[in-house]
Amino acid sequence: MFRSYLKSTFRKLVKDREYTIINLVGLSTGLMLFLIISIYIQRESSVDRHLADWNSTFRVNTVLTGSEGLTEEYAVSYEPLADAIKDEIANVSAATSFYSPAAQFSFRAGDENLSIANDKIYFTNENFLEVFSHDWEIELGDLSEPNTVIISDRLAQRFFGVSADAVGETLTYQDPQRSLSLIVSGVFKSSGAPSHLSYDMLIHDESAVNFWNSGLNGNWNYLYVYTYFKALPGTAKSKLDESLLDIQKKYQVDRDNIQYSVQALDDVYFDAKLNEPGINGNMTYLYVFGSFGLVVLILAAVNFINLMTARSIRRIKEVAIRKVVGASRGGLILQFLLEAIVLAFLAMIIAGVSVERLIPMINSNFDLALNFNVFQNGSLLMTILITPLVIGLASGFYPALIISRFQTKNLLKGKIPLSISGSSVRNSLLAFQFFISVLVISGVAIINSQLSYVKANGLGFNENPIIVLPRISSKSNLLIREKVANNANIKAIASLTAIPGYRNPLTRNIKPSNTSGEGIRTNGVWVSEQYSEILKLEFLAGRNFEDRDNQNTLILNRRAVESLGWSPSEALSQKLVMTGRSGFEETIYNVVGVIEDYNYGSLYEPIESLFLQNDSKNTVGGNSNIVQISKDGFNETITYLSEVWSEVEQNNAFDFYFLDDAMSQIYENEIKLSKTTQYASMISILICFLGLYGISNLTLASRKREISLRKVLGATGKSLARLLSTSYFKIIGVGVVLGLPVSYLLVNNWLENFAYHVEYSFGTYTAIAISLMVISIALVSFQTLRASNVNPLDSLRDE
Repeated sequence: MFRSYLKSTFRKLVKDREYTIINLVGLSTGLMLFLIISIYIQRESSVDRHLADWNSTFRVNTVLTGSEGLTEEYAVSYEPLADAIKDEIANVSAATSFYSPAAQFSFRAGDENLSIANDKIYFTNENFLEVFSHDWEIELGDLSEPNTVIISDRLAQRFFGVSADAVGETLTYQDPQRSLSLIVSGVFKSSGAPSHLSYDMLIHDESAVNFWNSGLNGNWNYLYVYTYFKALPGTAKSKLDESLLDIQKKYQVDRDNIQYSVQALDDVYFDAKLNEPGINGNMTYLYVFGSFGLVVLILAAVNFINLMTARSIRRIKEVAIRKVVGASRGGLILQFLLEAIVLAFLAMIIAGVSVERLIPMINSNFDLALNFNVFQNGSLLMTILITPLVIGLASGFYPALIISRFQTKNLLKGKIPLSISGSSVRNSLLAFQFFISVLVISGVAIINSQLSYVKANGLGFNENPIIVLPRISSKSNLLIREKVANNANIKAIASLTAIPGYRNPLTRNIKPSNTSGEGIRTNGVWVSEQYSEILKLEFLAGRNFEDRDNQNTLILNRRAVESLGWSPSEALSQKLVMTGRSGFEETIYNVVGVIEDYNYGSLYEPIESLFLQNDSKNTVGGNSNIVQISKDGFNETITYLSEVWSEVEQNNAFDFYFLDDAMSQIYENEIKLSKTTQYASMISILICFLGLYGISNLTLASRKREISLRKVLGATGKSLARLLSTSYFKIIGVGVVLGLPVSYLLVNNWLENFAYHVEYSFGTYTAIAISLMVISIALVSFQTLRASNVNPLDSLRDE
């Protein structure tokens, strides 16, 4: 029996090919986007959960309270804190600290010289391996001795070809002042599992080449390292906070402005603090992505249900004939449900195959590492099995339970109560589809506008590209700037300690030299004189750095000057002091210029106080350089820079990246959101128009007798199109009009994440709404005109 119903189902789907194709395309497209977003959300939600004892691992954050009572929470802490935690908190089984160098490094193994990004290198010790679990390539790695290093298998392959051959080999760092040889003591496997930490090298901290190393060990004043620890299972977070308070009072006497906060490892990725070690996620965007996926799925399901409902009205005579030949109500219910479920599962199969084919392209385009292992992912498998079943049951419910219960004689005569004709339900669902489409398209428009705003207002770069040279050693830092100064294609070059909008600047407290107190907390960047020229900074008073200036020369931004209680012109005559590693230093700093505030960070946060310190003649290594190059002859200029680099910088490999690419990492979630919403917008429009096409086609087919009679009585094609399109105009108009205020509320809520953002424009979204309505009415009118061209005699004869 079931087999015959299944055969009948496939015959029906093949017979109504147009209807089947519309349903499959609409539903499979929605299911495809839903599956991709589900996989992404699942991966983001599992960050760090591959680590052993992840639920009993914690990070220590530092909360600083300023003189005005404002607090800031940092992800960094103090180097001795890890040992104090291990020694003085009984429930702690392991604790470690680590930090990244200030700039990029190059290491040599034999003839291979590779540049490694600073955020891929951690200076730490053997305790790191107790807190963070690793899978090893050949044997357990060891980081107990100075001058040892543990590297990832992908880095081992780059250096040595075969990762198993790396253990015991030597990696060498060298500059004109020093040389460091590191013995590879272990190779860990790159799991590919999502983590908020991303590194390729773990170097024993006693062999650190970072210039701050001598000031870190045992220093309770320098906020720089990350501290993590592993507690015994079941240890209460409140108990750990109390223990950390005791440690702070013991080792940092009279530092009441410092407080420690324990953060569970599971919360770190979605609850970012200042100075994070990597790129963090945003829980809000998971909700946004999930909402888009769910909305598109609902849109596709509604379209599917709507078409099934509309089509069921045309099958009234078929139901009657089946009853005449002996079909039971249960058999009819099974037939209708089976058709809907089979069609839904076919759509899911198409969606699954599409996702599998698209995953490599998605990973490349979105810089992700998603995988579609259905049979290794229980929740994904359940989603694939349950979703089409629910949609099939929902769409088959109406014809299965309602139409099948009516008497055969009434069905044959076409006497069906208007209450079950489904027109009001179909119209409501159609309006809902366009309501959702307005939300999605509006979201695309505002997100793209905000990203354009970010590019235009972030730092105001002009059309000439800016590249970053990640690290220059001490002797070459000044020399390379001098050598390229006369190249016509190099507009400007500047040394700096913090990449604008990408790498966090250091912080200091500054105050007038003749005053007491803590001063104001200020971000600081050490730069050479052409920094302001490259970034097109606007001077409100004073001047830029000049050759006659020494290293104790500062430029302040407007916010810093206002916080100190001065006007821009008053600031030029002031003398300042600032904090070092052990409190305020005696060095006097002269203010020579005041600049307008600019977004040296991200547009998420308001602009804060900033000082630029003259670093033009500094030969200290480790700083990055930014170079503005003429867009004409760019490749030739890069070749020239490479040659100059090889001449003066023999120990570091030449490497560069675009400043825009570095800054885009801040807005990685927004870029992903923009791309996702664009795809969601296209899919939602496709589904809406497919649904509108299918519904209007079925409606016109059911009204062909009316159209023929009206045409016989003298109605023209245009009048028929106007008559039949009016109802659709009203339905779509209701959905669109309701979508505009809801879109306004949702979009403005998202924009509140930014301190600086575009404004919602009703004009833009009104144009979107009108465009949707015009295209929809044009589609319906075209179908109506086509239907009106059919010979009335043929239609009436069929009736």
